[in-house]
Amino acid sequence: ILGLVMLLASLILVAPAVGFIGRYSRGFFTVRVGKSALEQRLTMLGAAPFKPRFLEFCAAVNQVVPAGDRILVEPYRVVTTAGRARWYIYLNLELHPRQVFVRAPELASGTLVDYPRWLNETQRPLGLVEAIELDNAVDDLGIRWRIRYSAVLKFARNSATLERRVKGGWEPVALPDVRFDYGKVVTLGAASQASAGGDGADTGSPTDVQPQSAEARGEIR
Repeated sequence: ILGLVMLLASLILVAPAVGFIGRYSRGFFTVRVGKSALEQRLTMLGAAPFKPRFLEFCAAVNQVVPAGDRILVEPYRVVTTAGRARWYIYLNLELHPRQVFVRAPELASGTLVDYPRWLNETQRPLGLVEAIELDNAVDDLGIRWRIRYSAVLKFARNSATLERRVKGGWEPVALPDVRFDYGKVVTLGAASQASAGGDGADTGSPTDVQPQSAEARGEIR
């Protein structure tokens, strides 16, 4: 009887593991094996870095900003501190080989501890000396572009803007109208990115907010 009880207990413990292995194997062979990288990515559209509106924005930026150029990325507004809104990390991946820089890089790891602290630092108003130091750092690092985005869960086309470095500040850059159509990037024509419509997820405009936070002095890799 004791042996039978031990056998039943072992089966009960093993069953979940066998079920997990079976489910993983089915997913692996149906979604991964024999599929291109693009086909695999299309199965993960629910993940934040693969949202169509976000990919459209990145594709448009990649058409305008030359490979190898440096971009300062900063949130102009914080709606949520949820990890899914860490768009600066996802931008770093999608805009490669363009180099992404952020302010306060020592806090920009994106971890549960550092991420809220980094957001708070980016929203801290700049003093006069800090503003001058920021401008000098941007010029010294050769940063020619800036992306300002809203830290929201649902990325929309009006959640972010691209700006070009000019003498004494930044000017908005018009982005091509790009659509992500089942994995294919389709350019419909030139359009002002600041006026491009989103999906209603974010109605704020970064052009209405002044730059904030500490010195830009690090690069995410």
